[in-house]
This record gives sequence, C-alpha cells and structure tokens, in this order.
Amino acid sequence: MERHMNVHEVCRICLREVPLVDILKLGAKTSMWLSDINSYFKVQLTVDDDKSICLCRRCMGKIKTWRKHVERAGRCQYIVDYLDTVYQNQIVGGRIKKEDDEK
Repeated sequence: MERHMNVHEVCRICLREVPLVDILKLGAKTSMWLSDINSYFKVQLTVDDDKSICLCRRCMGKIKTWRKHVERAGRCQYIVDYLDTVYQNQIVGGRIKKEDDEK
C-alpha cells in the first residue's frame, strides 16, 4: 500500500505527523524560534515557505533543552572569565602574590 505524505502537515525536522505546532503562530516568540531552529537544526524556515513550517513537540523539546545548555554554558563562561581575571590580577612579576607581599 502506497502512502503519500503531505509536506505541509509534517514536522519540518523529523517528518513526524504527530500533533504539530505552527511556528508562525507563536506570536512574539516566532522570530526567536525561527532563529533557534536555524542555529540548532541548520534548517531555514521562512514565512513564504511552500513547505511545512511546523515542528513536533519532540523537536521543539530538543531546542528548549539546547537553550538551557547554551544559557548554562554562558553562565559558566562568566565564572571562568571572572576566576581568570582574579588569577591574572594575583600574578606579579611572574609569580603569584602572597598575602605577606601585600603588607
């Protein structure tokens, strides 16, 4: 039995036909989703696409998880940069300052 897939009613990422979310109907968050889909999946969705602009909840979940990882990495990098600055400020003439040096 042959089955035909409607390219307008599948997840643009994984081709699943499960309940889908139309990315363009997310209101103010639409542009953020379009950008993140492009960044994470390397898939460019546009308003005038003549293809599906929908994602399944599983693929949307992958992006939500990725966002959390990106945010955490940013926070961790901030801490690493701070610790490096503190360390660099403690180095004097090729050696680490000791508390006695400051007196």
